Formats: sequence, structure tokens, C-alpha cells
Amino acid sequence: MFQVIFLPRLLSLVFALLGVSISSTIQNFLYFSINAFVAIWIFRDFWKETLSAFPKDLSKILLVGVCGFFLYRLLSLAVGMLIAAIDPSFVNANDQNIAQMSQENYLLMALGTVILAPIAEEVFHRGVMFGLLYRRSPVAGYIVSTVVFSLVHIHNYIGLLPPQTMLLCFLQYLPAGVCLAAAYHISGSILTPILIHSAVNAIAILSVR
Repeated sequence: MFQVIFLPRLLSLVFALLGVSISSTIQNFLYFSINAFVAIWIFRDFWKETLSAFPKDLSKILLVGVCGFFLYRLLSLAVGMLIAAIDPSFVNANDQNIAQMSQENYLLMALGTVILAPIAEEVFHRGVMFGLLYRRSPVAGYIVSTVVFSLVHIHNYIGLLPPQTMLLCFLQYLPAGVCLAAAYHISGSILTPILIHSAVNAIAILSVR
């Protein structure tokens, strides 16, 4: 949880001490970059094994990836309809924040959300958290990794938004958490959820251009 809770604050503190003023877009890009670098460096042996198996796993990765992506879209649509029925005026605060930062520097946000964030988040949430928990309890693996994944995307807004809005934001991330975990479980390759995650974020970032 260090990279989620403390890293953004550490970056802000460092720039404040240096007397440097940077935009939230650049700070977020640095955050994405550091997370991705850490995920690759710390788990470099895991990456070597994954990439060495990539040629023979390619067809499975693509098949599971396509199925996982469309399952996500279907579940996301269902959850979206439920949310709209509960609160027709609902807007996801995290999506709104990303859209605003994209107006400042679209390229950096695109690189951060489509390439860097999926690498870091999938390694930590699926490769580490889901992978370790699944060995002890498949149910716990799915539930805990999905809940934590959803909380990570809304924790910055705790205390800033009404409880009902926070709950709806939380619900909106559940389909992604479940589908990404299932994609990793079925394919056996972390590249599958990374590709799905990248595709989902690419569609989202293109919609705000």
C-alpha cells in the first residue's frame, strides 16, 4: 500500500522542499512511472519467466483477453445501469479527475493510464495479491484483490464525497477487479490482464480527447 498512500505524498513533499511547482498531471505521470519501474524491477524474475513463456502462451492470452474484455464491458454496462437507476446524476470522481488532467497534457495521461498504470496495478493486484491469496483460498483471492483494487481507485475521495457517491464509485470498479483476476487465473499470464486493463483505459482516455 506504500505506493498508493505514501508515494503521492512523498512526491509532493519532495517538490515542495525543492521549491518546484508542478502540475497534477506531471505528478501523476511520475507516480505512474515510479510504480511501473518498481513493479518491473522488483519482480524482474517473474517478468523473465512471463516473457519467456509468451510465444507459446500467445494464442491463449489473446483468446482469454478478448473474452475477458467483452465480459468486463457486459458487467460494466449492467453495473452502470444499476448506478444510473440509483443516481441518474452520478459522475465517477476519479474519471472526472483524469479527464481534467488530460486537458492539461493528453500525451502524458495517455502514456500513464494506458501503458504504465496497467503494468504496475496488474503486477501488484493480480500477480502478487491475487496470486498469493488464491493459493490459500480462491474465494479470498477474488474477493480481497477486487475489493482492494476498487478501494485504491476511490481512497483519495474519502471524506470529500457523500457516502452514497463513494459506494457507487466503489461498485463501478468491481467488474474490472473480477474480470482482471479471472483473466490472470485462466490464462496463467499477467500479460492478459495487462492487455485488458490497457484496452479499457485506452477507450476511456480516447473518450475525453
